[in-house]
Amino acid sequence: MRELESARVGIEHAAQELTGVAEAADLAARQYDSRAGAIRDATEQPLARLQRATRELSDDISQARTVPLSLAFDPLPRTVRDLARDLGREVQLELSGGEIDVDRAVLEVIRPALVHLIRNAVDHGIEPPAMRAAAGKPEQGTISVSAKARGSQLSIEMSDDGGGIDGDAVKSRAIELGLVDAKAAAAMEYDELIRFVLKPAFSTRDSVSEISGRGVGLDAVFEGLAAFQGSVEIESVPGKGSTFTLRAPLAIAAIECIVAQLGQDPIGVVLSDAVRIVSLEDCQAADDQVEVGGGPVPLVGPHVLAQLAPGGHQQARFAIAVEADARRIALPVDEVLSVLRLGTMPLPPPLPATEMVRSAAILPSGEILRLVDARALIATLPPAPRVLVAEDSTTQRERARRALSAAGYVVEVAEDGREALTALSEREFDALLTDFEMPRMDGIELIAELGERGMLDGLSVILWSASDNPTLPAAAAEAGADGFVEKGPEAEAAVLDAFRRLLSDS
Repeated sequence: MRELESARVGIEHAAQELTGVAEAADLAARQYDSRAGAIRDATEQPLARLQRATRELSDDISQARTVPLSLAFDPLPRTVRDLARDLGREVQLELSGGEIDVDRAVLEVIRPALVHLIRNAVDHGIEPPAMRAAAGKPEQGTISVSAKARGSQLSIEMSDDGGGIDGDAVKSRAIELGLVDAKAAAAMEYDELIRFVLKPAFSTRDSVSEISGRGVGLDAVFEGLAAFQGSVEIESVPGKGSTFTLRAPLAIAAIECIVAQLGQDPIGVVLSDAVRIVSLEDCQAADDQVEVGGGPVPLVGPHVLAQLAPGGHQQARFAIAVEADARRIALPVDEVLSVLRLGTMPLPPPLPATEMVRSAAILPSGEILRLVDARALIATLPPAPRVLVAEDSTTQRERARRALSAAGYVVEVAEDGREALTALSEREFDALLTDFEMPRMDGIELIAELGERGMLDGLSVILWSASDNPTLPAAAAEAGADGFVEKGPEAEAAVLDAFRRLLSDS
């Protein structure tokens, strides 16, 4: 009994000890919470005040940097008046949107761009009064410059009602400069051709114009805006006039950039341009392409890498796939270092702006980060394959058009075989996707007619159909088709796979 009593006393004593320890721990925890709360109260309020002051200072700096867009408009009336007098033109200038506030750095790019476009419009666009009268136009031409703020973006449209851009002259000049070969140029649409006017030193005139400038082309407008992730769009209708749309940020904001190493210097890619970063050691990669998202993406060529890393570079371990204008290309890099939020600026001296690099940022280390222009990389690719879709169903035609366009193809559509035959006779295409059952001329008849005319050479042809006729694939092959796809949920993917295979082999 004494042993049991002794054990009971020992247990009670241990319990009292544990209770004491628990109470001490609880007291310590309460004291910790109290002290932590005091520290939090002592630091959160000053931190909140500091953050608020930082935001207010940032707002003050932004406001100090903003100026009215009218400062870019001010020189335009005199420019138009003087040029119109010298060239014997009658021109009316209309301006709107000058009250919009923009970043001073953006204004410094916009101002010379507008002057340059105005000079081109008066010199190249607006016709002499007699020529306008003969064309049924008012003798006085009109140039309008209209600015609008859409969210954080500035959009400026400069339109004229002149003669438009001469597509034939642009085509001839592009071939002469080696920007495109004659065959590819013949297949290009007018809207594609006129983009050549943004190429460096491009002019359709044989002699230098003292009016439009000496040695400065529309590429200067594009490069200046590209430094701030802006853009230039062109619309033109022969005989009716042209519209240039300039887009730029209202304020210079920091953007997220992928920082990589290529050769001796860091190089950057704007994160919003990037599709994916892939390891060249882990994925399937050929000499000229890499697998990205289940499909092949071409790698940037050696001549472009030599421009970006003139001192040479190591064996690339990664590739950054970028996308622009519905096309993709992958930039090999030695290493991927980080993703940083940085402010962009035009390339500072002595770094020259190149076609691939038009802007820069300052890294925390003080190094200059050159930012690669995704659209310039895409422009190094061969022209996108041209595909004609012959389909009488509006729904199926639109689904095919969207899928092919998203894959980077230039797509035209026809509503039946007869319309498709006319298009194929008048323009060059790389591929044809045709339905089987169509009015006037079905798909088999279309393919057979193309074969009889000798037009299947160099043309990849896919027939697709919802028909369950088991003889149809063989009939399509006999007529000259390169493949058959049964319509269904996976039809568009099957068509893309077939064209990817056929066009890569051609």
